Amino acid sequence: MDYVRFSKAISHALRHDPERYGLTLDPSGWVDVDALLAGIARKQQRFSHASLTDISEVLRQSDKVRFEIAGGRIRARYGHSTEIEDPGSPARPPALLFHGTAASIVRMIRKEGLKPMGRNHVHLSADRETATKVGLRKDRNPVLLRVRSGEAFAAGVKFYASNDTVWMSEAIAPRFIDFPD
Repeated sequence: MDYVRFSKAISHALRHDPERYGLTLDPSGWVDVDALLAGIARKQQRFSHASLTDISEVLRQSDKVRFEIAGGRIRARYGHSTEIEDPGSPARPPALLFHGTAASIVRMIRKEGLKPMGRNHVHLSADRETATKVGLRKDRNPVLLRVRSGEAFAAGVKFYASNDTVWMSEAIAPRFIDFPD
């Protein structure tokens, strides 16, 4: 089993295009595990024998907690481009969070702030290392932005804790972002 590809299939089904897999997510993004497995098997024959054990292995191998399973159901914890009505309860973030990004868009961020772009929320990291890894997916020399999330929260920006390292938020105005020189 290619767990990297399987993880990407799960992400695509739960975060971006559940209809393509014949899935209907509930308002919080949950779907029956068996329905997910059947949907992925229909679209990608190589995963026709995938099981809950394989999903558990994807969870075990991941350094990020992308999915959660409970009561025979599964959901993506963050990263949705599909509409999820209930991202959970807003939470008080740590004073600082980080965002790794491509150098080519820093000028836009200085002007407009951080926006969800094609997703429902801005993704932030609790530590520099995680933010840098995220940024490396966009640029070989990513720019690390420091977000004064405590101040943004006090000003009314809603934050959601996805796991210990990933936070989500509404758009963040430039005044709450520290840019490197």
